[in-house]
Amino acid sequence: MQFGIKWDPKMLQFKQVLNGDIASMNNPQNFGLNRTNEGTLRFSWTDPTLAGIRLKPGDRFFEICFTV
Repeated sequence: MQFGIKWDPKMLQFKQVLNGDIASMNNPQNFGLNRTNEGTLRFSWTDPTLAGIRLKPGDRFFEICFTV
């Protein structure tokens, strides 16, 4: 899975990424944080088992924290 998230850096200032409920996603190397000051965060993850995962209702990939 790979995606990017964009926001207006004049409105939101990136603070941090917090771990979610899927342990294999909680690796700092999965996140491209080098452009957060420009309002861009990238994420890339491959299931290490290549079997896929099942999410329960309410499971979080991760949390992105901002200052408003």
